[in-house]
Amino acid sequence: MNRVKAFGLMEVGFCLLIYGAFVGGGVMSRAMALLQKSKTQSIASEIQHQYTLVSYYKNSIGNLFSGSDEFDTPVNAIWEKIDSKHKYTSEREYSFGNGKPKSILGGGYSLQKNPKGKIGEYLVLDQNGQPLISKKEFSHMVSQLQEYDYFTEPENISNMSDNDKITLYIRV
Repeated sequence: MNRVKAFGLMEVGFCLLIYGAFVGGGVMSRAMALLQKSKTQSIASEIQHQYTLVSYYKNSIGNLFSGSDEFDTPVNAIWEKIDSKHKYTSEREYSFGNGKPKSILGGGYSLQKNPKGKIGEYLVLDQNGQPLISKKEFSHMVSQLQEYDYFTEPENISNMSDNDKITLYIRV
């Protein structure tokens, strides 16, 4: 009896398994990229919203800080006035600064006068004084932050690893 040379069921199954792993890996990679892009856009939108609220309030009163304090002592009053004036209702985390807006990254927003020797009033995104945004997240957001006058702490992030954290300061 002549035997026909062909692939057996095991060989065909193994080839299909490898092919499926390659296709599935490609689809998962694309899905992860879309999730990262969506998260980046959400963060940028959140920053823009907070910046707009604080800028509008600053333009209506002229100065966010009544005294010479360098830190955000008047913030609670400012957020409350913004809330009442604009009917702004975001989720609050009172453990973060007693009423300051919470970020989708965790942490939240505060205001500082002349932070790190920079003259001016700044909207700060951090985690109770600690860095919040990973270098990788920040690198995805840079193009959407072009319209703002901002700096990061630390300022030179080129030598940082992707998971190292930074604090973002945006001048209002």
